[in-house]
Amino acid sequence: NLKKDLCDTIGEQDVKTANINVYEATIDAYNSVGIHTDSTTRGRFLSAIGGNKESINGWHLDVGCGAGNVMEMIAQSNHKVHQIGLDISISALMIVRQRGFCAILGDAEALPIKTQSLKLITASSVLHHLYSPIRFLQESNRILLPQGKLVTDFDPSQRAANWSWFAKKLYEWRLPTYRL
Repeated sequence: NLKKDLCDTIGEQDVKTANINVYEATIDAYNSVGIHTDSTTRGRFLSAIGGNKESINGWHLDVGCGAGNVMEMIAQSNHKVHQIGLDISISALMIVRQRGFCAILGDAEALPIKTQSLKLITASSVLHHLYSPIRFLQESNRILLPQGKLVTDFDPSQRAANWSWFAKKLYEWRLPTYRL
């Protein structure tokens, strides 16, 4: 099976390198367009973390923070959190720091954060970029406080994949594409 053979030759570092290269080249466009900053997305995110009904106090980690749009959204809410952005793109982290947020270079599958130290983790458009999303989920579970929250959004789902044969094929060929 050609697909299986191609996927077997692609390693974890290939996926991470591809992500770094893509986001180093596109972060300025993400920042200027304001990806994930529309009112619908803002409302959905704030609702998922408790809206204005409850205030989250503590530490927030935005994994795959990009230009910091989710952090900005939360900063403008009533949640009193100390925010840290984590990304594998140095260019993205430079934008996050210019916006006044703390930013660290790191890997979503090996989070450099103390166990049970965070109240909130967000990951917008992240899971489908990871070599092993399960490792990210395990790491998130490790670093969240017992009543902490993990909010993810904008990741492909079976329902979305069923919308078109092209979407399904694109998802199936992501690993061979990373290798190229």
